[in-house]
Amino acid sequence: QADFQPAVSPEASSGWHKIEQRLKQGGEQIPLLSELSAQTGIAAPGLGKLVKDAAKAGKLCPISQSRYALPEQLMRYAGEVLSCDSNGEPLSVINLKAKFGCGRNLTSEILEYFDRVRFTQRRGATRVVLNREVPLQLFKE
Repeated sequence: QADFQPAVSPEASSGWHKIEQRLKQGGEQIPLLSELSAQTGIAAPGLGKLVKDAAKAGKLCPISQSRYALPEQLMRYAGEVLSCDSNGEPLSVINLKAKFGCGRNLTSEILEYFDRVRFTQRRGATRVVLNREVPLQLFKE
């Protein structure tokens, strides 16, 4: 049946709500799964399944094996990249770290994710925007 929706257990629904709330409260700081587990009280194996299911459903984007972000968080980061690009500012980790308001490791993971989805491409120490439409296609609400 085309309209089949898999049943979501109350535990999974509650777990997703905790994850979503924590990510929204974190703002620019996207926690590692280990940190998210500690913050939500959801044990690592259960958390791993919840974030993978949420990613399949389009509710989360896997930035790396150990970090997942809400689409709206990535849309904000993409907006900073496009703004810098439009202003002729270098798309470097150092410059974007300040714009993103997060640490070097997270900034690097976000930029590597943007490279993987073909939004940007690394060229030496900086990046170029390959396709300005990618954020709208991937991160729209």
